[in-house]
Amino acid sequence: MFLPENIDLSSSEKYNLSIRLLPGGFSFALYCPSDPEVFFYKETTFRDHFSYNESIKKLIFDYNFFTLPFHHTRITIVSPKYTIVPDHFFDAEQSDKFFDFNVKDNEGKIISDEIAEIKCHVLFDIGPELYYFLSRNLCNPVFTHHAATLIRFFSTSTDVVEDGKYCLANFHNRMLDVCCFHKQQLLSINTFPIEHSSDPLYYLFGVWEKLSLDQSNDMFYACGDISMHMEVLDTLKKHIRNTSKLDIQTNTIFREVNREQIPLDLMTELYANNKR
Repeated sequence: MFLPENIDLSSSEKYNLSIRLLPGGFSFALYCPSDPEVFFYKETTFRDHFSYNESIKKLIFDYNFFTLPFHHTRITIVSPKYTIVPDHFFDAEQSDKFFDFNVKDNEGKIISDEIAEIKCHVLFDIGPELYYFLSRNLCNPVFTHHAATLIRFFSTSTDVVEDGKYCLANFHNRMLDVCCFHKQQLLSINTFPIEHSSDPLYYLFGVWEKLSLDQSNDMFYACGDISMHMEVLDTLKKHIRNTSKLDIQTNTIFREVNREQIPLDLMTELYANNKR
């Protein structure tokens, strides 16, 4: 794997490494917090020759720069398996029970990501073998979940979306995140699988109706990989007056990848970095 010439790994402490663990794949970004021209993003899908854990290990060892001491190393789990627990119910010793109550097929290692802004915890899982491998071989990695990243961002970034009620649809990796907020307060969030072309409309209209959102006054934003779902957006515009694409602006310069290819959770990370 060849990195751009403007990335000097002999000074790895200047860069942030952001890894995303995807269903059946892996992506990562390297960027310099102080230089918007330094950015590299790569996504790969694993073949069936190896198990998921073996594929991750092989990738980390084949490209040993992953183990360098970066300024910040972040690992984002991209998965529909998570649950949210309000602070006044949360008990760290009961995390497994909270998670098992709402999610099937527990992978074994439950991680809690606290979102202080709205006083809740996002619980998610990862296989213990993979967790301990990454913890041992990467430099002080911080584990988070893509849903936690979205909640944290949209509950604090008042300059990105309109005030009031809004619903956000994020298309990515054959999944659909549907997040709804009211004045930066989370109303609901779910991640649905996209198996058929009709799935997004079914889920979106279901959430819209369940939350009694107003088709004339409330906002709907579409983002992520929407190129394959333009018919969905066209249909929504016929039923929801305030429908638009959400474009998060950052200072980062994307030279070797289209802006639309950058996942929303990574884009919010870049945006937050620009604000520091």
